[in-house]
Amino acid sequence: MIKVLLIGNGFDLAHGLPTGFNHFAEYYKKEILFKELVRMAKEDTELQPNNFLLTIYNIFDRREYRAKGFSNRYSLRDIALLKGGIGYEVFEQNFTHFINYLSNTFLSILYLEQKENWFDIEGTLFKCLLSIKNRHYKQKDKYYLPSIQTLNKEFESIKNAVHAYLKNVTKDILSIAEFEVFLEELRSLGRARNGEFAIINFNYTDTILRYDFLGKAKYDYYPIHGKLDSEIIFGYGSDKDMAYEEIKNIGKDEFLEHFKTHKYLHDSIYQSMYSDLINGIDDYVVHVLGHSLGMTDKTLLQELFSSSNCKGILLYKRLDKYNPDIKKGQVQLEVQREFTKLTMAASRIISDEMARVKIKNLKDSIYFPKQPGEEYF
Repeated sequence: MIKVLLIGNGFDLAHGLPTGFNHFAEYYKKEILFKELVRMAKEDTELQPNNFLLTIYNIFDRREYRAKGFSNRYSLRDIALLKGGIGYEVFEQNFTHFINYLSNTFLSILYLEQKENWFDIEGTLFKCLLSIKNRHYKQKDKYYLPSIQTLNKEFESIKNAVHAYLKNVTKDILSIAEFEVFLEELRSLGRARNGEFAIINFNYTDTILRYDFLGKAKYDYYPIHGKLDSEIIFGYGSDKDMAYEEIKNIGKDEFLEHFKTHKYLHDSIYQSMYSDLINGIDDYVVHVLGHSLGMTDKTLLQELFSSSNCKGILLYKRLDKYNPDIKKGQVQLEVQREFTKLTMAASRIISDEMARVKIKNLKDSIYFPKQPGEEYF
């Protein structure tokens, strides 16, 4: 039985790496947008910003800016030139009003919906595509094509910014002893067609490859979304929904530009994984380590989980949600809630019947990293 490690962003987050889209959003707000505002204030001109996503019309200290909701004490120029970090604090307090001045409309939507959607770049892309599609079908809007072209351009700009951000924040990755023990013990129980186990890495980072246990094993490695030192696959990955079929049938390639299906065909990684595992000759069990099982990867996950070769899915309980103060034998509610969230996410990928059969139940699941004395599947 092949052991398949399915690595998601939660694996990086557990290592203290700020690799979430929310981390990027806060970085971009502080290091790009605010600094651009400061630059424009110091230039004392009406010039548009250079290559960034911020558009401020006319001059900074006109009264109309205050009328639009900014703090009565400050104009935009005042905010930009405040000293000692106070400027950024005031900027954050007024940020919901400031969003209206972003020339990248897609970025504006992301920030406006951040609290609800956790700055879901890929999911929001699909929602915007559907909005444009509905406008085309229902209203026969002749401007839908320029709209989709603008959306693609704005998304590409954010994609490139995320790529650069991740390259910078993941330079120094350290292994964690508890993870080393977990992976070493798991390695000793697994095998793969060309080695001892297989890794499907949905991250752009190579954190999993930093562990010593790999030096003791042969393994198959599938960096399904690419690597930071080359082009990354970034977009939406659910191409089996009815809405996608409607979008595809419009007949305009611009609608499909950022769907992962087409990006997978740029190299052989997806096809190798498909032939080795999904359509291979051996059975396998999937160990989900830090993946939220979100809709942006639905198609690939559905193929992986639905295959007749897949004999089990281990979701694991989150050790960071464990409360040591709760007496032994009592329900760990936070652990239970997080596990249930994963089962609900899985039920959006595969049928409930298949989920009931393949997913290892909460009672028999272990923590990741595992606690001393626990037994593996």
